[in-house]
Amino acid sequence: RELETLFRKITELFLLGIIERHHQLMAYNTETRFKNFVKRSPHLFNMVPQKDIASYLRIDATNFSKLINTIKI
Repeated sequence: RELETLFRKITELFLLGIIERHHQLMAYNTETRFKNFVKRSPHLFNMVPQKDIASYLRIDATNFSKLINTIKI
């Protein structure tokens, strides 16, 4: 029974994360999405190619490059 409860809670958190991501992609502009990502996962800038981060955030590569140059990471 405890295992079922744990699985349900993990599943709920996972689904909430997916819903939040879709909301951010639809409701926030590119700068806000970028800033949220920088706050949430700054370590990924050293681990993941910029083109992949731009794709994940659904930001054009040119605009992504401009954001990196204007916003302190």
